[in-house]
Amino acid sequence: LLLQVSRTEPIAGVFSWLTRRRTSEQMDSKEWKEKFGMKVEGVDQKLFQLAYTSQMLVLEDISDIIGSSRRNNPRLQIGGMLWIDSATKKARQVLEGRYQDVLTLLGFIAQDTRHKDMKIEYRKFVEQRSFRKWGAMTLVVTSKLDCSDDNDRLLQVEYTSRMVSKEFVKPVLNIAKIRNQEQKVGGRMWFFSKNSRVRQILEGPEKAVRALLEKIRKDDRHRDFQLNSQIFVSRRKYLQWEARTCAETDELVSGVSLEA
Repeated sequence: LLLQVSRTEPIAGVFSWLTRRRTSEQMDSKEWKEKFGMKVEGVDQKLFQLAYTSQMLVLEDISDIIGSSRRNNPRLQIGGMLWIDSATKKARQVLEGRYQDVLTLLGFIAQDTRHKDMKIEYRKFVEQRSFRKWGAMTLVVTSKLDCSDDNDRLLQVEYTSRMVSKEFVKPVLNIAKIRNQEQKVGGRMWFFSKNSRVRQILEGPEKAVRALLEKIRKDDRHRDFQLNSQIFVSRRKYLQWEARTCAETDELVSGVSLEA
């Protein structure tokens, strides 16, 4: 998923090189058009969308991969979305941009040794952009909660806050995954890396949810804590706890002409 010419060439150098040269000496664009593209002549500047799936081998470099892609994909005016499930290590990505640029980029992705079993899900020309930005989402999910002895009142709360530092996200998620499972608390958390905002829904036994919420409120890794809602529910909506970390670029530069 990291875009590279060789193991030693830095990512910034790759994209600088790609910007100067629209075709690769190591991976000729015609080769990739034949393998992954559509055999149509004279379409290099047309708007093209492609999706692929693959299997990550390691997860340690995800933040670097996402960070590099956020910085560099806009230089090629490539939008899209990357999804990674941290439990299964499965990845899915949609790329959208000029036909030639998408296939050149795909060539580098296919050479990355940190994933395997790459398969094209679909490919098509499109009339207009569906992705005005490039984004990524990683997913952390607990096992299904054992709710067979739900005798306490069920409380559902939603709050927002801001993380003081992005470095705290991973340890917070690791602790929450274990703690919420033990307390039979389900829900969903979103972390938006662009502005370090957190939105979380927690649902479970009233006592456990209130205790957890108080810990979060006092945690100095958060600021701007705001409780948005709290309601009692008759049945659970969230049978697991999951966290989604979301990253995205600014909107792609408008005014760059693409043939429909």
